[in-house]
Amino acid sequence: EIINYPKIYDEHDWADQAYAYVSNIQFIPSRKQYFVSFPIEPNIYIYDKKFNLVGKSRVQSEFIAKIPPFKEKKLTMQDQIDYMESRKYFRAMSFYMGAYYDPSTQLYYRLVRRAIENESGDHDYQYSFIICNLDLEIIDEVTIDSDKYNIFRTFVCSEGLMLLNESKMLNESEIPFDRMKVEYPL
Repeated sequence: EIINYPKIYDEHDWADQAYAYVSNIQFIPSRKQYFVSFPIEPNIYIYDKKFNLVGKSRVQSEFIAKIPPFKEKKLTMQDQIDYMESRKYFRAMSFYMGAYYDPSTQLYYRLVRRAIENESGDHDYQYSFIICNLDLEIIDEVTIDSDKYNIFRTFVCSEGLMLLNESKMLNESEIPFDRMKVEYPL
């Protein structure tokens, strides 16, 4: 089966940063569909069980107006990419990092990384989750306390969306998680 990247990937260059190309695919059993999130695309693409594109829905962060490309023109294999320039671009890049489906609440979460320039001219990051129902209507966008939670250790279980709470780590033998609570009528 094949899922094609959206046209925006062919129209511009997104540097040699793998994060710009890592799609996230979630199967939604109740709809018999796949929701596909691409890092630089504000839309979620919807595929049927045979991977035919059946639609798309805009699930855009309120904090990202547009993700600028590394280069307006698509580079070829013969073009030399300046590694430091590419790295600088990636550090300043805001993008959609992934997605999670919680079958217990029937909610879909899209993870957002926002690059924020700091006083030294480098970038710090804030993370948020766009929370949607299964019609991909945005319910809320919740900013995550990056000093408290490690978003790289997020998962879904029967209790809901779980976030590693590093502020509660008192020793190496315990891994404390908090459940993300969402006020939404189911």
